[in-house]
Order: sequence, then structure tokens, then C-alpha cells
Amino acid sequence: SIAALWPGSPYKFGEPIAGFQTMFDGFWRSVDVGIESAKTGARTSQIEGGSLAPNPYAGTRAISSQALGLEDTGIGKGIDYLGSVLGFAPRAIGGVHQFTHDMGRQFAGGMIAFREAVNSANAEGLTGIASYQKAFSTYADTVNDMPAKMRLNASKEADQMTFVNQLEKGSLPGLAQQAAELPILRTLLPFFKIAYNVKKWGADMTPGV
Repeated sequence: SIAALWPGSPYKFGEPIAGFQTMFDGFWRSVDVGIESAKTGARTSQIEGGSLAPNPYAGTRAISSQALGLEDTGIGKGIDYLGSVLGFAPRAIGGVHQFTHDMGRQFAGGMIAFREAVNSANAEGLTGIASYQKAFSTYADTVNDMPAKMRLNASKEADQMTFVNQLEKGSLPGLAQQAAELPILRTLLPFFKIAYNVKKWGADMTPGV
């Protein structure tokens, strides 16, 4: 880890290795998360990590016979079919996104767990190889039963990796995002937050902007 070479850096040697190890070990778990998200429309990885509260409208289809009071009618069946067609792509892409988010969450969680394990070993007075041997043992136990705070921090880092970090509360984009969670607008603008965060990141990385 090059960042670990800087004086005062919080990063530790071996963090990326720990992150990749955690991510690879949890690959099939992430696949399950992606499938579940695609089926339900919920942002499963973010909710499990704690960085996003469950959306009360998740799974509610704006374009459906039930929403329009046309159940058990021929027109209602046609509306349900239309709603299924229009909702397929957002749910499929949402499932891929939550798979990616879960992979990122496990990567970040592994790095955080290893970093804290090294800090804990150093606090016990261990140094050099002994501290890292102790850290690897502690890290392995931690990733199998990650504390809620550590899981939340990992989920927030994954939010930033996948451009779904929370928008400023009270700001115009934040208010727009709240409105976009409503069923009909979620169908029309399913990825408002990602589009805004990608644009903001591009502006932040552009000198003079």
C-alpha cells in the first residue's frame, strides 16, 4: 500500500489484500444480493449495510392495474403487462448495481477491519511481524461478524464507489431525490442520484470548476 508509506497515514500495509480477500470470499453472497434486489426492487446491499433506510415504496409499481383500480379487467391486464415491461430494465440494472455495491462494501469492510486489527495489535504493544500476525487473526474473526458501525462505514464507502452517496439534505438535488423515490417518478427517473453524483464528481475533479 503506497498510502501507508506517508507519515501519519491511517492506512496499513496489507489493507488492499485484506479487502480483495473479503470481496472474493463473498462473491456468491453478492450475487444473491443482486438477484434479490432485482426481484424486489429494494436496494438490498445499502439497506443491509445501514447507509440507506428501506424505501416504503419499494416493490410498488406505479403502472399497474391495482394502482389504477382496474384489477380483474382486460385493460388492467394490459396495464400490468406494460408496467412489467417498463419496470424490467430499471430492476435489472438496479440488481447489477446492488451486486456491485455489495462487492464494494465487502472490499471496504475488509480494509477497515484489517486497519482496526493492526491498530489494536499496536495498542497491545506488538510491533513488526508479531503485530501483523495478530492483526490477521483478529481481522478474520471481525469480517465474519462485523460490528454495525464498521458495516455502516463500509456501506458509506461503497456508496461513494458506486455514486449513490446521499445528497445534501435541504438542497435542491436532495429534495429532487426524495421526490424521485415516489413510484411514478422512480419509473421515469430511476437513477437520478447516480447521474447527479457522477456529474458532481466530474466537476470536483476538473481544475477551475
